[in-house]
Amino acid sequence: MGKFLIGTIFGLVLSVAYVWYDAKLPDWLELPDTLQRSLKAAAADDTLFDLDAPLEMRRRALEIYLANQASRAATIDADLGHPILSELVRRRVRRQAQIKRGLWSAYDQALGKPALRETLVTKYGDVDDETLKQRMLLAAVREEPFLHSWILRYRSAPTEKNVRALLVEISQLEPLRRIE
Repeated sequence: MGKFLIGTIFGLVLSVAYVWYDAKLPDWLELPDTLQRSLKAAAADDTLFDLDAPLEMRRRALEIYLANQASRAATIDADLGHPILSELVRRRVRRQAQIKRGLWSAYDQALGKPALRETLVTKYGDVDDETLKQRMLLAAVREEPFLHSWILRYRSAPTEKNVRALLVEISQLEPLRRIE
């Protein structure tokens, strides 16, 4: 009974020290990092491959597995033709296109202010509202390196005339098809 109480008190003291003082055990008392990751992955493994487990539980097991076996996950992604990487890129480019696309209405408000309009006319060299907005949108896309390089690689080069249509198209990209 005494060992149990001492162990419980010691555990409580260590827990408080971890939280309050960011204290850690000496390295020689810690499990090696690879062993910790392997144990976590093994614990998640049972749930991950239990076809009767609820989907949410299996999803959490997958999160643990991916967090602790990142190199295996990257290898699986590569073996499958990089669907995870491709989807991450699609999501980022779609989100950036949606943000840039939303600037169009903000430009209307900016052009409605005489002092700001005068500055924009001087900067972009035109008085026509549509042309000004197209030029501002093109400049905004060029200032976003990832979005701009993605458009150059996978679509036509953005111009004043096509930049808005490109952003509409990209902001509506569908996710990769679901694998059943």
